[in-house]
Amino acid sequence: MKTKSLKRKLLASLLSSVVAVTAFGALGSVTTALAEEHTHTYVNGFCETVEGETHYEEPKLNDNGTESDTTDDYYEIGNAGNLYWFAEHVNYREGNTVPNIDVNAKLTADIVVNKNVIVNGELNEAEKDSFRVWTPIGYLENNIGGYGGTFDGQGYTVSGLYFNNGEKTNVGLFFRLGNYSKNKPATIKNLGVIDSYFHGKSSVGAIAGASNEKSTITNSFSYGCLIYGDKDIGGITGTLLNAASIYNCYNTSVVKGNDKLIGAISSHGTGTKAENCYYLSGVAIDGNGVIQNGIGSGILGKAKADVEGQTTGLATVKEVVMAHGGAEAYLDYVERQLVKVDKANADEIERLQGELDVAEQALLDAKTALENADKANADEIERLQGELDVAEQALLDAKTALENADKANAEEIERLQGELNTKDAALEKADADNKLAIENAMNNADKSNKTLGIVGLVIGCISFLGMLAMASFTFLKKKG
Repeated sequence: MKTKSLKRKLLASLLSSVVAVTAFGALGSVTTALAEEHTHTYVNGFCETVEGETHYEEPKLNDNGTESDTTDDYYEIGNAGNLYWFAEHVNYREGNTVPNIDVNAKLTADIVVNKNVIVNGELNEAEKDSFRVWTPIGYLENNIGGYGGTFDGQGYTVSGLYFNNGEKTNVGLFFRLGNYSKNKPATIKNLGVIDSYFHGKSSVGAIAGASNEKSTITNSFSYGCLIYGDKDIGGITGTLLNAASIYNCYNTSVVKGNDKLIGAISSHGTGTKAENCYYLSGVAIDGNGVIQNGIGSGILGKAKADVEGQTTGLATVKEVVMAHGGAEAYLDYVERQLVKVDKANADEIERLQGELDVAEQALLDAKTALENADKANADEIERLQGELDVAEQALLDAKTALENADKANAEEIERLQGELNTKDAALEKADADNKLAIENAMNNADKSNKTLGIVGLVIGCISFLGMLAMASFTFLKKKG
């Protein structure tokens, strides 16, 4: 089977190369294209080697069938990129006029596309622009499409799907189940869809937007999702048509509609079955705010009672699995869960051991730091004690100097006071002596003044008499 498929691929590649050479008239274009090839580096199945690239990791094909009968062949989907590759492989797209509508797949692990898509029951608006957008499997265009294979979740889940376009119909993990152009029903089983957001115009559901052509959904569930649109909105599938059926499924996701036909399991179905299905009461609400049951009502603002075979309330996983396959199926489920739990526990133990190692190192570092701090504190205490001793000695010296200064000041004051007293006594004696001298001088001056006056008078008289004698002599001489 692989050899035949490989030959077909090689032939298609060769034909493409011939067409390219003929169209462009040069082998250089092919050489350039080959030169641009690179080794893909996949993270969660998405190539991150070239920025903005959308290459997906191709899942392994398990070809259990024969060259003439590929019914039992299936792809093993183990990561998100595998799931996107499978959707693109199935869907109508340019150049793929005959989509691979009937290929099969099995999940081999829980698939996570985005994280925290739904927060507190609502779309995570803060991070929605960073979410990878989902294109449902079985995309229909020009009546070519609709998935017609078998998709077995094997007890695993798909989480983090994000589709937000209020103009589109048939929205979910699958676009539409069953291909009516080829009369190919689809089988979906053992699958869960969680933490996802689906917003379309009509026919919106977590598992599929619509299911028809005798397609079946069994042993599957939806929880932690927000499923929203105008009408024909359901928790498992938006609409059930043409003898399609849902068995042993449950839904706890929120289902909201702006109009009628809003159901916790499916919006409505004619000639279809939805049996042994469970849902959480109150999760489905129509455009008038009225709570709906498992199957939606065709009258806005009114609820339609569930028919026999549809049970209200939340089923346990055990109830769903056993209802589908009995005790043996449940044991298989438990074994898979135990493997997942063991791995989760091992991962958790490894994580906690890592945290413990970090904590022990932190404790060791803290202990070392404390010891260093104690040593540093001892050194600091010793240094401060030395400074204290110096300060105390300086204080003692200052006190002694102050006392000495006080004593010196007292002695100096006493000495100066003695000098002041001596000077005061000398000054008083000098004042007394000065007064006595002044008095004597004044007395002597008075006496001198009197003596000088008499002498002056005598001298004056003598002078007058001389002058008189001189005049008489002169007169007599002239006469003679």
